[in-house]
Amino acid sequence: MPSVNSKTLLAFSAVSTLTALGLALYIALLPSAEQEKLSSSSHAVEDEVQTSPMVPPEATEVKEVKKEVKKPRHPLEAHDSTYGGCIYMDYNATTPVYTEVYESMIPYLTQYFGNPSSSHVFGPTAKRAIELARLQVAKLISCTAPYDEIIFTGCGTESDNRAIDIAIHQYLKQRDLNMRTCPESQLPEIVTSPIEHPAVLCYLRQLKAEGRINFKIIPVNSEGIVTLSEVEKALTKNTAMVTIMHSNNEVGTLQPIRAISHVITSFNKREKTKILFHSDAAQSVGKIPIDVHFLGVDMLTLVGHKYGAPKGIAILYARRNTVTDIPGMLVGGGQEKGRRGGTENVPYIVGLGTASAYASSHLLENIVHLLSLKLHFLSLLQTTLQTQGWLHLVKFNGPKRSVHYQQLQEDMKVLKLLFQSNQSPTASSSSMKGASPTAAATAGADTASPMSPSHHQHHHHPHNHQRVYVAENTAADVLEQLPNTISISFKGLIGHEIVSELGNRVACSAGSACHTVPATMTSAVSQPATGTFISNGDSSILIMSTEEGSHDAFDTGRNAHRLSLEEKKPHYVVSEVLQAMHVGDDYGLGTVRLSMGRYTTNEDIEQAVQEILRVVSFMWRKKGILLG
Repeated sequence: MPSVNSKTLLAFSAVSTLTALGLALYIALLPSAEQEKLSSSSHAVEDEVQTSPMVPPEATEVKEVKKEVKKPRHPLEAHDSTYGGCIYMDYNATTPVYTEVYESMIPYLTQYFGNPSSSHVFGPTAKRAIELARLQVAKLISCTAPYDEIIFTGCGTESDNRAIDIAIHQYLKQRDLNMRTCPESQLPEIVTSPIEHPAVLCYLRQLKAEGRINFKIIPVNSEGIVTLSEVEKALTKNTAMVTIMHSNNEVGTLQPIRAISHVITSFNKREKTKILFHSDAAQSVGKIPIDVHFLGVDMLTLVGHKYGAPKGIAILYARRNTVTDIPGMLVGGGQEKGRRGGTENVPYIVGLGTASAYASSHLLENIVHLLSLKLHFLSLLQTTLQTQGWLHLVKFNGPKRSVHYQQLQEDMKVLKLLFQSNQSPTASSSSMKGASPTAAATAGADTASPMSPSHHQHHHHPHNHQRVYVAENTAADVLEQLPNTISISFKGLIGHEIVSELGNRVACSAGSACHTVPATMTSAVSQPATGTFISNGDSSILIMSTEEGSHDAFDTGRNAHRLSLEEKKPHYVVSEVLQAMHVGDDYGLGTVRLSMGRYTTNEDIEQAVQEILRVVSFMWRKKGILLG
């Protein structure tokens, strides 16, 4: 037997047993009219995956060498040497690249390096890998026509921006209007919420400043939820699109996306309009079931680095029967069916596909794991706060049910029943005992894990597939907030100062870590009456005020260290998200976001709670809020 790298084989084995490899080849060869029909039969194709021509030559020998495979290195094991043992509690900012994702990418950085557009022998392997990944992403979101509806992009910001561009383009074309000559009374309108990611809000403000659109921001309630009546009131015959995020990155609130879709559909039927519906689901993937047909969205954004893939890869889903005219995002070589020119980033696309396959096969398991961690955190924190008499100094942001310990316990019982009913008799549950799920995902042939062929075939039995679908959507209905996210406001404190004081012991965020705001970006930030600039996302934004009266907005984590406090005096404001939820300065300025993930353990939670209580109690005493 030839010498084979075992980690490479392991990665291809994991990929091959999880996805419809044969189907990807057919999709690359057949016309689009037949793609949906093929997608519906993908489960049968998966049984032939080991002989698919999409599997690199070495992968056919996986069964022979599988016993030699060692447990992959935990991606966070480097903490002790690199980060001094700091506990990572900022998964909403980014996740580590999962071990099986990294290993699936390596062959496409080395051996299978060909340009997917090349007609010689090096091209087809890369092309087939892209179509396999497209299928894996499609399966994750229940897309039935992946070749037509899945567009690979470079990041979530690109996907969100392009969704808006597509809606504007389609609106103008349907009305035979030209942007240059379009009268103001007929400008396309976009409806959104005040808690969206800056990729939506900042871009809308820029387009508005350029005179290209109008947009409306509908309010949210104190839990951060958009109300259906406000959506309905905002719709007009000039509305081109509604864009509401699936889950908020800062407080974790889930939006009633399916119900909003019904409101838009009813308006379209009544008024003979064609309003599109887009949702940014970057934070939801792997934590909440995402089914584009169940949700009723026309466009959807997914971001790889939020669920185990590398940074620099994302997708835009565009429903083919409603999003009928997609202008080129990048004009060039005609890749992605002419919708986004430029040579495809094959290794990153492969990584996104592997991460999507993992998320698909471990969804309920991951929800239970994350909610268990959240319950443990809330139990420890709230018990100590109550014992010390400090409960009145803390506010939890988001849906009230999602931080009510007893109610969450009831939700957990339901989720565990769903998870247990969905498991195969031999499925591994090692990750639920605090061990890394990587071990289960990459175990040898003698360990029946959710990644094994036997589980995969069981999962796709028609009866079991329907059971999984019902279980996953029931889980989505149970939750009102992301199971991994906790937003806490500490009265009288400053969130960035808490994060700074935690230092190298607990890595968390004072809100969203997705952006900074240069002082010159006046079109990308809101401007209150005081003239200061407020960025959307961070719980408390530092405003540096000079003696001359000018105001510059900086993200405190990256830029504040450049400024001398003798030269500029710091002031803070509450984030737009918390302002929209009517959180006042007394609590809002002291907001910290903690987000758990795949590799978080109960021990991490216990240490994090201990460190947070130590820091905030010290700061309360220093400010005289606590005596003694």
